[in-house]
Amino acid sequence: MTDTPVRLDPLRAASVTPAEAEATAQDFRHQLGVFQSGHDSDFNGFSDAYAEYVLRDINVDNEDLAAKTFTAAYADMVADSSVIKFNTKTDGYKNNSATLSQTISQHIVLNDMARMVDKSVAPDFFEADDFDFSLSVKKAEPTTLEILEALGSIKKSNAARVDSAYIAGVVKSEALMEELNNLQSDKKTLTAYLQSFNGYQDDPAYNHLFKPLISDKSGNSYSVYQLLQSIQD
Repeated sequence: MTDTPVRLDPLRAASVTPAEAEATAQDFRHQLGVFQSGHDSDFNGFSDAYAEYVLRDINVDNEDLAAKTFTAAYADMVADSSVIKFNTKTDGYKNNSATLSQTISQHIVLNDMARMVDKSVAPDFFEADDFDFSLSVKKAEPTTLEILEALGSIKKSNAARVDSAYIAGVVKSEALMEELNNLQSDKKTLTAYLQSFNGYQDDPAYNHLFKPLISDKSGNSYSVYQLLQSIQD
């Protein structure tokens, strides 16, 4: 390996048991097969896609290191699930699936993969070497925009039940406002999100990104997408 694996953090992984990591691995393989997004990226049957995403190379000779890297990546999803559950109170909404936070953590990864598919190389299907890694926006811990994007692909994939009140709560959260403020000095990530969200505009699964759900003190209402555009301008 000549590059750093995606989000390999031994300290986070150390808090997750091997059994938890393996359970997430099995669930993620299912999500990989049924995943749908506004990017029209289909990973079904392409297990090498995730291998390249995690390892940055599907031809890794050190099998022990590769196995540990995969385990740490799955453990990281478990840790992210706990963060999402605590920060957004997924279990506080009766119409949310019990495993929603886990599904969100997995769809954050899947959406990051979908964002990096080079459509000029693979417009209709995916090959394992068609990633543009410069388009990744995945952060050390799940962000509000990552969660909102994941909710769109979850709805499109019918991967879990999502309470509309939960979505509205995430959209109107202080955490989103803080993230938007931070994006003013992170134009690369801002541009990547806008490019992704542009492709979601006509997809009802992502309507929470385009509805004017956020109100200011003057009574004006804005959508997540409009606020992202205002930062860019």
